[in-house]
Amino acid sequence: MPGILGRKVGMTSVFGQDGQNLAVTVIEAGPCVVTQVKTKESDGYKAVQIAFGLGLLQYLLFKKGHGLSLVLFVKGNHIG
Repeated sequence: MPGILGRKVGMTSVFGQDGQNLAVTVIEAGPCVVTQVKTKESDGYKAVQIAFGLGLLQYLLFKKGHGLSLVLFVKGNHIG
């Protein structure tokens, strides 16, 4: 499934080659880090979990052992 993971920054417009004004969405994307890999053998399905933005920061602090007492991803920091 191709796609892009990011955060909507806003809207703007650009002019196409034919001079038509087009509305476009500005997306902040990456960096993303793979935080978990699920395998069919151990989990019953195949999947990857990736982190971006605040979720990425929480993951990196958690992995470096900074005593972060938050869950890996707090409510609201999900792909939906």
